[in-house]
Amino acid sequence: MPNLHQLLETPGLISMPPLSGPSSMSIKSSTPAPDSWRTSDRDEPPMHMVERLIDSFLLYSSDWGFFLDPARFRREALLPLPLGHPSRPCPALLAAVYLAGASLSDTTHEETFLARALSALPTSLSGLHPRRTLHVLQAQVLLANYFFAARRFLQGKYHTAAAVSLAMGSGLQMDRRTPQVPGDPVEEGERLDACLATFTLDKAWAAALGEHSNWSGIPWPLERVEHSTYSTETGTPSPKTFLAKAAMFWERANTLGVCWKSDMGIHESREFSNAFGALDESIEDFWHAVALSSDQSHNIEFACSIAHVAAIQLHTPFVSSSGQSKQKCIDASTAVLHAIPNTTSTSRGAYINPIIAPVWGTAFGVALDEIRSGGGDSELVAVFERGFAGIRAFAGSSPLMDFHIEKIQDARSAR
Repeated sequence: MPNLHQLLETPGLISMPPLSGPSSMSIKSSTPAPDSWRTSDRDEPPMHMVERLIDSFLLYSSDWGFFLDPARFRREALLPLPLGHPSRPCPALLAAVYLAGASLSDTTHEETFLARALSALPTSLSGLHPRRTLHVLQAQVLLANYFFAARRFLQGKYHTAAAVSLAMGSGLQMDRRTPQVPGDPVEEGERLDACLATFTLDKAWAAALGEHSNWSGIPWPLERVEHSTYSTETGTPSPKTFLAKAAMFWERANTLGVCWKSDMGIHESREFSNAFGALDESIEDFWHAVALSSDQSHNIEFACSIAHVAAIQLHTPFVSSSGQSKQKCIDASTAVLHAIPNTTSTSRGAYINPIIAPVWGTAFGVALDEIRSGGGDSELVAVFERGFAGIRAFAGSSPLMDFHIEKIQDARSAR
């Protein structure tokens, strides 16, 4: 992958621990000293800690881009077998899950698990674990989300590029009708969801950071993987497919916006107009598809917010010259703010997918601009204040969320 190649050649991009992954080690039900496992890469935490870290993580696994079957993963992770045993998740994945769980519940051990996850990755693909490709890909996705949430964007982009490269190299983007794991529908579903999760991660963060995605120029028949195979197909796209499509729209809107110039020639102007109209229509079709879906899950709500921000990104260059574009931006912003969970249903400090922070930031920016200009009515002000109260419930969930909350607070105070 071109972007991965550039990242790998960037000197000092990531300070990596020694490239010696942990070898065979067992989960121990008791140890002479509570923290003795920290001093040796050959020891895992005690069983009670492992179970607590995994359960803390699984509560928010969908926000981390976890695409493996949760019940199967938990069952295999807690088997009393040595680390690296083919019946358990691979070492890099276990360390990444422990890291995620620690960041949610026990930051004391966060750096330890981060070092272990990074040191285990280089040797994981060369091992003999039967599911090493899927497990390493999952570890890369978790690490990318960890770094993005921590506002360590270079590292986040590195692991995103590595995930895309691995997904493409292993053929996950292939037609779903190609037999991959005969007789195991759960793993087939995991492979399809792995493709969706990697695609979504790459497209959404490329849009959020204003950059080109690693998946650019690579065809992927999204319409052929409309359903998650964890459950019986319903005839409508899965929530994860909606999320992937919304991320794709956001990245396309960002890329198209960069192409806009007020002094474009006739040919360029026509090409831009055609692309603009096609994307605008695709986003409208997205809403019709959502309306036909009876699923109102967490991922559907995320997808809707991202699609609204895609519309904002698409129409923002024309708000000063087009009343229609301005109204579309205001309507999209209002819809995002309306969708923010209220404070009565959210525990303060609850974790949430870090990509929602820049999504909310964009929506608040549009609403605030309208209020400042004097065009915002009392209803928009009320929606703004309610939404702001809602996002404050997520203070402390990640450094990235705290950054955006503070930024919105400053702008709100200065209005």
